[in-house]
Amino acid sequence: KDNQATIDQLLLDGSTVFNYGLFAVYRQQAYDIPSYYTAQNPTTAATASDYVRRDANALALSGWALLLWEKLRLEFEVAGIYANIAGTSTSSNGLDAYDASLGLDGNGNPIPLNVFQGAAALESSYKLLNDSLQIGLNAGWASGDDAPGFGLRPVINQNPNPGDADAKQYGRCIEVDENNDCILIDDNISNFRFDPDYQVDLILFREVLGTVTDAVYVKPHITYFVNPNTGIRADIISSFANYATSTPGNATPLGVELDASAFYQSLDGFHFMMQYGYLFPLAGLNHSVDEDGNSQVREQFATAQPAQTFQLFFGVAF
Repeated sequence: KDNQATIDQLLLDGSTVFNYGLFAVYRQQAYDIPSYYTAQNPTTAATASDYVRRDANALALSGWALLLWEKLRLEFEVAGIYANIAGTSTSSNGLDAYDASLGLDGNGNPIPLNVFQGAAALESSYKLLNDSLQIGLNAGWASGDDAPGFGLRPVINQNPNPGDADAKQYGRCIEVDENNDCILIDDNISNFRFDPDYQVDLILFREVLGTVTDAVYVKPHITYFVNPNTGIRADIISSFANYATSTPGNATPLGVELDASAFYQSLDGFHFMMQYGYLFPLAGLNHSVDEDGNSQVREQFATAQPAQTFQLFFGVAF
């Protein structure tokens, strides 16, 4: 990765700038003491029966690239996580304790949990009119899971049902036999969660959901600089869920958001910015109805309503 001074000089010389990076980490865990965090009492000493077997292996990969060519800027990142957790129990019943929601296989061994997640993000811009106008297209995708709920806060709902906004992403029965006995368990988690600090909008992912997961978004944007220190920007973010079953409305369209901002930065480090956002919610944010037309909530809350925000920022850098 070149420093900014080198990048500026290369662009002045008419050269193309290409920076890139790769991050990889492998983790392994043999045992765990779930009573330590479930009891929330750090003064309690662990006994032999408090240990459970994890036998977990995880691999995380991330690749990043930046291309600068004349007035064009392209930045791209992909990330993925693969993991296998042989023991998922959070109860302290000895080494061979197992998660009841996954159960045991035909040999009496705990059914392992598999994690396979991926994501990608693109940022782009192109300068026009002596660099006073910038246009671009940003986009992102985070893999999803077909279990009910987005899976951002899975601990708050351990018994997922269709129409839930958030819930545990594994452990439900997805196929039964003629005797109504479960023969296929959901034993995977596949929804990738963006870092919440990577903010792509003002309302939907930032405030309503918390971050990007189980979704794809497309974000065209335009910026005009009145002078090198002052400008205005407009964004349109269209968002869709990967799986309709993850949304409370059982539909993939989530919303269209319009964001606008005006900003100023003085040469001595003072910053000012005001932002306004308006979200038009779509069917995925409604509350679904059952076969009889009954909603999970009171009728006046069944249809998602528009949301808006106005924000002012002042700051100084020194």
